[in-house]
Amino acid sequence: MNPRRVLVAVAALAVSLVAGPSVLMRDAVAAPVMHAASVPLPTLTAATAAPAATNAPAVAGWQADVPNARRLGQGKMTWFGMRLYDAALWSAAPAFDPKVPYALVLTYARDIERARLVSSTVDELKRQGADQASLDIWTPYLDRAFVDVREGDTMTGVSLPGRGVRFYANGRLTASIDDPRFAERFFAIWLARDTREPDLRRSLMGGAP
Repeated sequence: MNPRRVLVAVAALAVSLVAGPSVLMRDAVAAPVMHAASVPLPTLTAATAAPAATNAPAVAGWQADVPNARRLGQGKMTWFGMRLYDAALWSAAPAFDPKVPYALVLTYARDIERARLVSSTVDELKRQGADQASLDIWTPYLDRAFVDVREGDTMTGVSLPGRGVRFYANGRLTASIDDPRFAERFFAIWLARDTREPDLRRSLMGGAP
């Protein structure tokens, strides 16, 4: 082989080895980055196929706890005109039924520290008549379940009748609490007839009395 041709071939190979990774890096940088917060939730009323050759569930997070859920209603929580969060109630039942699993999803409109969320929830449990012995047990539940929230974050409570409640922060499980009495009292803050926010309750239940 002509020595000159050999040198040209070697030089071309070297250029291709150097250029290859740089092209890959260029394509990677150009690819759009999808943040977790921007990923849309699965359609809850439609089945989603699991990846082939895996045993993974079709949905994860609270949606797996409330299969075939649909939104019953939604509303806003305000305080002296200041919007705190949007709330939505999800269930597979056609109307709210406390005997069927359901999820209460809160999407926060402002930053709130975990300690503030815990203390305000304890205050509401007291207002409902919870005794101190119960609060001493339930407050650590809330400490474990809640997190600091930022604008746009979600906190979800899932009622599992006869079992208890599961809490999710931005889709991540934070606590699973096997205490049906605590679960009932917790959701009563929003859903009991004597709630502090009857308009919000009515909106969550789709206008039901």
